Amino acid sequence: MWLKRIIPLPYNTQWEELVPKDIAVEKPRGEVFGDNIGTYEYFRERLAQAFAKLDQFLKDDGLMVTFYNHTSPDAWISLLYGGWYYSEFKISAIHAITTEDETRVNARGTMSLNKSMVIVWRKKAEGQRLIQEAVKEALNYASTWVSTRLLGKERIIELSIDAYIEVLGKVLETLTKYEKLIGLKGEGVEAVENLITNYAFPVTAQALVEGLAKGVGTKINDPHAVFYTLVKVLLPPKRGGRRKMDSTTTIFLNIAGNIDANELQESEIIEKEKDGVILNEPENDGTDVNSTLASLEKLPHVRDAIDGKYEFKTPVQLLHYLEYEALKHGDKLQQIVNDLRNKTRFVDDAIAMAKIFAEVLNDNDVEKEPCKGIVGKKEGILRFTS
Repeated sequence: MWLKRIIPLPYNTQWEELVPKDIAVEKPRGEVFGDNIGTYEYFRERLAQAFAKLDQFLKDDGLMVTFYNHTSPDAWISLLYGGWYYSEFKISAIHAITTEDETRVNARGTMSLNKSMVIVWRKKAEGQRLIQEAVKEALNYASTWVSTRLLGKERIIELSIDAYIEVLGKVLETLTKYEKLIGLKGEGVEAVENLITNYAFPVTAQALVEGLAKGVGTKINDPHAVFYTLVKVLLPPKRGGRRKMDSTTTIFLNIAGNIDANELQESEIIEKEKDGVILNEPENDGTDVNSTLASLEKLPHVRDAIDGKYEFKTPVQLLHYLEYEALKHGDKLQQIVNDLRNKTRFVDDAIAMAKIFAEVLNDNDVEKEPCKGIVGKKEGILRFTS
């Protein structure tokens, strides 16, 4: 476009000549050019043709590397449809590289991706396996990677959205090495959509939390606790506020496969806003004891518990109350925990979350010190259970 203003190039305009050749999802393109241009259907089919053509050029032992910058599940479905399902490539690795300005206005305080996924492909997907067996294989491989790379002595990567992408790569590395996954419902795009939304994303979330839990010797079962844990460890704390997420976060971190934004809101894990959702966590107003207590006391379920109303909806709410008690009445914490076991079934998951947070949360996070108080060997409940 800039060259056109300077040099009399031999075509009319960039829009008229070049845009129809560009493959992208954008509704206005279809309104101008027709033929489904600008739709996901058009994008998928052209992307599949591109992969098939590249397959002809790639040597049998060669590598193909693609850069992809999308958080939309539809975009991932398109990618896997073209690369794996249609052209039978397999993913060897996925790495996240920052390619967008981290300070751009539309990404502040959100999970908006400022990364490009560098995806390494090889020829060719072969063999077949039952989908459930492949999922178990992927979960074991990815969770072991998490426990050694994120918590072990190697600790080669920090917890962030980068870590999610890396673990997703481990999951897809396993799932896409098979040409056919027996039991995967549907054909074509429907099969790939099923693979991504019902297996790849949930397994990635599960592998992350299982790996973290394994690393600190615990286990989390409740899906609400898993979602809250993953958001806390993957997104940095927001000074003077709570973590904000874009609309796709609930899909990426949905371990159970059936907890949508509405259910998370009903369970008071998140609060919806016009342009996204807010995690229902204590506000990060400071790191001293008094400010932390004040932040916890602002939460309605904590105030109710202080008044003797122990109607916790999730382990997350119980954790917040235990954090309050760890700071306020640390010497009575064990008796409080014992009493709560007769009132709620969430105690074990809440303590498991505390173990993870005490180990991996950012030092500036308001929940870090209270969780250390809950599980500390000298002052916490572990002195009674170790």
